[in-house]
Amino acid sequence: AKRRFLTSNRIFKDFEELRTYLLSCSTKLLYQNHYKNKSQTIEQLLKIEQQHFLPKPEEPFEACDYINVKSSHSLLVSYDGVSYSVPDQYCKRNLLLKATADLIIVYDSKKSEIARHLRTHKLFQKEVYEFRHYLSVLLRKPRALDQAKCIRQYKFPAIFWDYLAGLKKHQKNGNRDMVKILLLEKHYSLKQIFFAMEWGLEYQ
Repeated sequence: AKRRFLTSNRIFKDFEELRTYLLSCSTKLLYQNHYKNKSQTIEQLLKIEQQHFLPKPEEPFEACDYINVKSSHSLLVSYDGVSYSVPDQYCKRNLLLKATADLIIVYDSKKSEIARHLRTHKLFQKEVYEFRHYLSVLLRKPRALDQAKCIRQYKFPAIFWDYLAGLKKHQKNGNRDMVKILLLEKHYSLKQIFFAMEWGLEYQ
C-alpha cells in the first residue's frame, strides 16, 4: 500500500504532512473490496483478522535510538550527520542522546533532560541551534552576537535588529546589553520582550 501511495512525485514539507496523507489513503482503502475476496471490504477482513492478534504489550514500544555522545567545545552533539546544541555548562561532557523520528533529546549523566530539538531531515541543514544555550557565552564575548549562528538561525523579528542597532548607537557595549535583555526571558516571554522593544523605539 505504501508503495502504491508514494509513486507520485508529490513533495511533503514534513513528516506530519506525510503521516496525514498516508492515513487518509489507508482509511479510504479500508472501504474498498479486497482484490481476492471481492465480497468483503478490507475493513471487514481486518476485523476478522484482529480476533487472532496477540495482545498489546503492557508498555508501549518506544521507537527510538539511544547513543552515548560527547559535546564539543562548540556545545554541539552529533547524530546522523547533524549537530545539535546543548547548554554551555555541558561543554565537553559525556551525555546520552535519544533520537526519535521527530525529536532529539539530550540527557546528562543523571538522566535529566538538558536539551530538546526538533530533529531535522533537511538535506543541507547540518547544525541545529538553540540560542538560549549560548547566552552565557555571548555575555562573555558580546562582539560575536551579530554573526553568531545561534542568533542567525533563530530568525529574530526585525524589531530585534532595529533595537540592537539603537543600542550600539547609544550605548558603549550595545551587544552586551542585548544579551542581558535576552536573558530576561527567564522571567518574561520573547513576545513580551519584543513588545517592550517596539514600545521603547516608539517612545524614545
